[in-house]
Amino acid sequence: MVTIKNWQEYSYYLALHLKNGEQVSFRAQFLTLHPNNQLAFIYMLNEHSREKLYRFITPTEFAEIFGRMEASEQQLVLEELEENYAKETVQALPTDEMVDFLSEFSISNRQTYLHKLDQSKRDKVKHMLGYGASTAGAIMTTEFITATPEQTTVEVLRHVRQQGEHAETIYYIYIVEQEQLCGVVSLKDILLESDAATMASIMQDKMITVESDTDQETVLHIVRDYDLLALPVVEQGKLVGIVTVDDVMDVYYEETEEDFGEMASVSGAIDLEVGTKKATQVRLTWLLRMLVISVIPFSLIYFYQQQLLILALFIPIIASIAGNVGTQALAASLRVKEQEGKAGFAKLLKRDSSSAIIIGCVSATIVAILSYVVQNDNKLALQIFSVTYGAVMLSSVIGTLMPYVFKDSAYVSSPAVTTYSDAITTALLIMVLSF
Repeated sequence: MVTIKNWQEYSYYLALHLKNGEQVSFRAQFLTLHPNNQLAFIYMLNEHSREKLYRFITPTEFAEIFGRMEASEQQLVLEELEENYAKETVQALPTDEMVDFLSEFSISNRQTYLHKLDQSKRDKVKHMLGYGASTAGAIMTTEFITATPEQTTVEVLRHVRQQGEHAETIYYIYIVEQEQLCGVVSLKDILLESDAATMASIMQDKMITVESDTDQETVLHIVRDYDLLALPVVEQGKLVGIVTVDDVMDVYYEETEEDFGEMASVSGAIDLEVGTKKATQVRLTWLLRMLVISVIPFSLIYFYQQQLLILALFIPIIASIAGNVGTQALAASLRVKEQEGKAGFAKLLKRDSSSAIIIGCVSATIVAILSYVVQNDNKLALQIFSVTYGAVMLSSVIGTLMPYVFKDSAYVSSPAVTTYSDAITTALLIMVLSF
């Protein structure tokens, strides 16, 4: 018997079994892998080898791998599959993964794949596709386990054994009466109770739920704050789905990527799937906006050339300080808005204003001392102090206010704050030096 030590050897023997047509040996090793490793192996294969792999595993087994692919990859793979194999693969996808897959298509193109589903699943998927993007309804799954208040622990455990394979999670059992959610019981509680205990006697009736139109970011915060493995989604008290912790992790990744793009002013142009034209359009549009703002300090410098030496010395220093302060304020403001919404604005403004006053005084004093050492001019040192303090305060206020004022992400970004700070610094310095 061969002892396999690492992934390279494992993938080598998998490829060898596949090449030699050794289906039993291939399945014995391949199906013990985690789906992520299975997907990594598939990425290593050429089209001919992939076609052989599809024959070695069933559509149901392949569906778990298929669900982990990017939408663009899924479409390419479906073109490789035989029609019946593709139909069975799509049918085997969990409802929420099927919705994720179809959401990438236009409404007309969805019909091709919807026809591959049986009537029951097709109706569920169509219903879920009707929910707004980035809502709890759009990311929930409809595969969960329910019980009635009268059922005993023995009856529920029997039901879990029968239906658990098709559920997204079995840790929570949702208690439903006349289609209304009335409680929840953890599997742990069921196992620890006596056989005769009913769900009504052990269920928690004070539950945390969300409506189907709740924003997915709110769902993320609830799951995180309450340490939930799954969160019930209701419509007028009726349980329509659950959002599991793995769905929330996907949301976290999406939101983080979106925030990163907005901070860099390239939201919508980060993914490799975005073409050159789209990426260029997004970036160029923002750069042209910032170019217009940048013309302001250029014009001021042009008309005040007599102070050019002083401007050249101190604009970079003051602008750098102000830009950093503004960026820090922006980051804090985005964080508070994300966590507390508008409710935390007053507290944030008070805290950051106090902080900006201290930072402004310290920074302005240091730069003023530097100007005195260079020019030996008390008036200039006082002017530099005033400009530095003013630039820091204004940049801090702008950074704090931007997330609450602008809806366009192009204006709520670190580069935007830096551009505004440069313009403010130059304008302030020239105005003060003119007196």
